[in-house]
Amino acid sequence: MSGEIKFTIFLWILLIIFIVGRNYYRKQQEKKHQEEYLKGVFALRKFINIQNDNPSQKINNKNNLHFKSVDAAFEYMEKFFTNHPIEKKSLYHGKVLFINAKHDLAFVKVLCLIDNKTNYAIVTAIKSEDLKKELKKGDFVYVGIEDVRDVLPWKKSFTQSNLVKLINVNNTKGVVVKKLTLSLNIASDMFEFDE
Repeated sequence: MSGEIKFTIFLWILLIIFIVGRNYYRKQQEKKHQEEYLKGVFALRKFINIQNDNPSQKINNKNNLHFKSVDAAFEYMEKFFTNHPIEKKSLYHGKVLFINAKHDLAFVKVLCLIDNKTNYAIVTAIKSEDLKKELKKGDFVYVGIEDVRDVLPWKKSFTQSNLVKLINVNNTKGVVVKKLTLSLNIASDMFEFDE
């Protein structure tokens, strides 16, 4: 066997080892996050049983966790949800920051991972034709990503006018597919739809 063929085989073996190792690492990380999440849910249920008058969230008889605001729901999700980098054809929780006059195009702050850290990105999203309710500033929504381009991290200093200047054809685009309530079903681990 020539040296070139041996070298090619060696490279293929290294590539296979790398892919298998990366997949194993990701599964281990996901398992770790799942265990942390379950511990958090258990601790939260225990806490709620002890003190049932937390001002930012309450639980009812249907095992729903109710949040006072979208920001309170985001704080909970930062700690107890597994977040992911922005990927095409994936859904993300978001908050409508700015909306146009026709209420069919919005800048949405979505919870995701940026550089392997939990963060928020700005997505330009159109309203789905299937969504009958009108979008308003501050709405809690599900955003489906249609096109991943530049991922712009959200900053408190953003205004509608400077976002319009920042966002161009290279911005990440999406579709608002559902409006959400501030009620999290603990059994399904999903926020209920506002329909």
